[in-house]
Amino acid sequence: MPPTGPIRTHCPAGHEYSRQNTYINPKSGNRQCRACGAERSRHTFRERLYGLSRDDHAIILDRQDGRCAICREPAAGDLALAADHDHATGAMRGSLCSRCNNGLGSFRDDPELLRSAVAYLSAAPAFVPATVPEFVGKRCVRCDSWAARSRRDVAGVLEPLSCDPFGYLCPI
Repeated sequence: MPPTGPIRTHCPAGHEYSRQNTYINPKSGNRQCRACGAERSRHTFRERLYGLSRDDHAIILDRQDGRCAICREPAAGDLALAADHDHATGAMRGSLCSRCNNGLGSFRDDPELLRSAVAYLSAAPAFVPATVPEFVGKRCVRCDSWAARSRRDVAGVLEPLSCDPFGYLCPI
């Protein structure tokens, strides 16, 4: 429970008033929690653009267990799931993670293109190399990105170029 009294250290939602999380209005001197403001902005945006109220959005997220409707991954960090809608009718289909939402957008919401992509992924490969480096098809243990890039060590042997202990090569 946030402390009450003349000097409050937390907003009503329980976020700490810190230098990074506090906006002070220069005209009125009132302080506002940035985290609460961002949440308000998201809800206002969804309501204006899609006609989706806070309660309707909560029902959709509850129906999807707070996960992406396609890949079933939970929302990553502070990023909210995107409101996926039909561009022709404006109808709200569900909530998607950014990867799935961008993927559908790349296929221009065209089911035929998606079917074609599924057939392409299911088809036999066009070329199979005689030797495949051992790291092909493996993922970085730190960031889960594909370790397909490579470098040569002193002996000239290929080694995976993924995360190093200092995180220089890791996208995280």
